[in-house]
Amino acid sequence: MQHDHNSSASSMTDSSLDSLAQTSSQLGFEIVDIAGFLDTIEKKSRDQLHALKTMQQGAIRVVDANSSVLNTIQTVSGSTQKTLETVQESVSLVRESGQHSQSMAEWVQVLNARSTGVEKTVEGDEAHESWDWKRGSDEAKKKGQEAEEATRISNI
Repeated sequence: MQHDHNSSASSMTDSSLDSLAQTSSQLGFEIVDIAGFLDTIEKKSRDQLHALKTMQQGAIRVVDANSSVLNTIQTVSGSTQKTLETVQESVSLVRESGQHSQSMAEWVQVLNARSTGVEKTVEGDEAHESWDWKRGSDEAKKKGQEAEEATRISNI
């Protein structure tokens, strides 16, 4: 009977060993599948890391370009501000010049009016003197003629 017991224990052990071998084999396949899956994940991770590094380099170039654009905008803004100030100063100078020119034009008009007045006065005096001279000359002729007439009468 002991043999039976051993045989039944042996058969149980065989069956357990078979089950253990089958489970171990199954586990080995699963470990190989997991290792393959991990290899795939590692490759994809490396690819993503490479893509991220490329994107990082691109982002650095964009930041540098933006910095350059910002510097250019600040330079243009400064130049525009200086141009605005120059234009405002020019407008002020033109306004002042315009006012000064207006004052000069008014002064020239007043001077012209005075000159015209003096000219008319001088022309009036000359005309008056000429008229007086002519009138005086006519009177002198008359007196001269009268004197001749009187001399002639007295000689008679």
